[in-house]
Amino acid sequence: MAESNPEISEEGEDEEVAAGVESKTSFVIAFINSIALLGALGFLAYTRLIYKHPVITDAAEKTRILAIKVAPSTPTEGMGEVPFGPLTINILSSPDNTIPTGSSSPVSQGRMHYLATAFTLEIRDKAEIELVQSLKPFILDKLIQLVGKKNFHELATVQGRYILHSQLIDMANQTIAARANNPPNDRLVTNLYFTVFLVQ
Repeated sequence: MAESNPEISEEGEDEEVAAGVESKTSFVIAFINSIALLGALGFLAYTRLIYKHPVITDAAEKTRILAIKVAPSTPTEGMGEVPFGPLTINILSSPDNTIPTGSSSPVSQGRMHYLATAFTLEIRDKAEIELVQSLKPFILDKLIQLVGKKNFHELATVQGRYILHSQLIDMANQTIAARANNPPNDRLVTNLYFTVFLVQ
């Protein structure tokens, strides 16, 4: 009888073990790749086919703003409010309705437009109400300059009102900081609430 060589049998067993480990590793990698592919396909199907992005329209934004105004707000301790208005400010006519004359300013051929507004500035400290009250004429002057450069089409949209809202807060903070010798980045005015906003 022929004797089996122990070296050959050990090598055969090592090759079988290595082949088994290799097949398990490739199975695990294939399984992980399959899970990742299914997750990516599910995400793509959800974002492209199932989930519908909400459409932002002027009417929807007006309804949302009205709901915020109607909802009772919780008073914040230490905050103060300074009302402004009612105010009526002339705004620019449409640019295509102007013709140059012999003078330096153009004469409008179209309708004159104006903004009727009233608003309240929210300030971070009740103790500063008197300061803001004393600076009202300066804030109103800057307000008239700012709004007077706007035209009807800018202010008639929700986006235009948002832009004006942030510009008025920045303008009020800059005016207060300059007049009260505060640091330029001092944000005494924290918010602004329109109580009347009518563009004609």
